[in-house]
Amino acid sequence: MQKTTPNNKSLTVDNRCNGSMYSLGLVVIVVLLVLPLGCGGNEVKRHNLSGKVTYRGEPVHNGMILFEPDGTKGNRGPQGYSSIVDGLYSTGDTGKGAMVGPIKVTIFGFKEGSSSEEGARAALFPEYETAVEITPKTTTLDFEVPDSQGSTGANR
Repeated sequence: MQKTTPNNKSLTVDNRCNGSMYSLGLVVIVVLLVLPLGCGGNEVKRHNLSGKVTYRGEPVHNGMILFEPDGTKGNRGPQGYSSIVDGLYSTGDTGKGAMVGPIKVTIFGFKEGSSSEEGARAALFPEYETAVEITPKTTTLDFEVPDSQGSTGANR
């Protein structure tokens, strides 16, 4: 593009740079507007639970409890979990909260002071599974692991 100066001398101005800067500025604005949206809209809402876990009427001193959404009943989402220490668990303190809805619960209990050279712990009882329905109002679930696998074992 030709421009003239007050002395009537002609100058050549290159607008390609201005166009590039405009495009770059537009891209930066779009990125800054979209970036805050990120993945936050897909955040999963977890529900903290706590309670007691007993076996043969005694606290399970060392174990793990898992809360898995029951996909066969249409519930989806990540698994919740917590350590069991001295018969108590709390997903808010030693784990991750569970999803609301139909849940499969799996409980593992380990004998006190048991471990092999590989670090494996001896089971106090066979892996125990039960099912519960967690509502937004559910905060406490107690479990009695039965000797026989036929009982539900969940107490509210």
